[in-house]
Amino acid sequence: MLCEQRSNPHQHSDKLREGCGHLDRGLDGVRAELRCSATVSRGDIDPPGSSLWPRGIRTRLSTVWRIVVIEALGSTNDLVSRVATPGVAVFAESQENGRGRRGRSWVAPARTSILCSTFWRPDDLNHGRDLFWIAALCGARAIQDVTGLPAGVKWPNDLVISERKVGGVLVEGSFSDGFNGAVVGIGINVCQGSEELPPAPDYPVSSLFIESGRTVSREAVAAALLDHLAVVNATWGCDRNRSFAEWGRLVSTIGQRVRVIDAHRSWEGTAIGVDGTGQLVVADQAGLAVPVSDASSVRALGEVDR
Repeated sequence: MLCEQRSNPHQHSDKLREGCGHLDRGLDGVRAELRCSATVSRGDIDPPGSSLWPRGIRTRLSTVWRIVVIEALGSTNDLVSRVATPGVAVFAESQENGRGRRGRSWVAPARTSILCSTFWRPDDLNHGRDLFWIAALCGARAIQDVTGLPAGVKWPNDLVISERKVGGVLVEGSFSDGFNGAVVGIGINVCQGSEELPPAPDYPVSSLFIESGRTVSREAVAAALLDHLAVVNATWGCDRNRSFAEWGRLVSTIGQRVRVIDAHRSWEGTAIGVDGTGQLVVADQAGLAVPVSDASSVRALGEVDR
């Protein structure tokens, strides 16, 4: 029988502890000893610095997931890419090589954040290409559900509250005719105080604790995130347009004066919307509406470019 599992932070081996069972054949090579957790839900407030427990997430879920929490590893995306099993959610208390879009690093003190990766293999290639905005929508919804704060999206992949970054999304996969699935990584700053946040080289960084003024349960955020991911992806075929429109309303970049930096030039304009594939549409100085791919860098005027 499959057990919810959490890694032992002090011991590692090539064999999963007997009694927990194998999560999936793909997990045989994870090389982390896992043990079953009997921890029960502790309510909606976790003590600062407390561990993330699978059982605490599971008791809050309305959907079915296999949950693994590992104390420390290089990257949740890398691990999930090797496992390549839909329905498995891997969380890390800390990661050494966490990364964001365009190769940027994602740094967070241990036991302060949601660092989660899942694997998706939708039948429709267009669904796969939509995963970047689906993940951002679900991250914003989870923050709204747990904190009541007006979370939004800074196009294409940052989760923001009042234009302060509290999270980000990284989707990795080859979206071509040979599409074999994609890894969706989501990071959310939950418990950090201002002194624990990295310097902000482009625009302010924050956490749910700072924005709400209260301690926020990481397990509640994790469960809300997984529930939204499961529902939005399961209903993509019949509800894609409604979900896409909701995401579009959350994109705070729309209406801003921006600088776009792509492989060929740097130019300024006004973000006026998103097209049907999720590309940002920017009106240039001549009034021409130009779709901008996520390979470009988009900065609100006044932000520092990097």
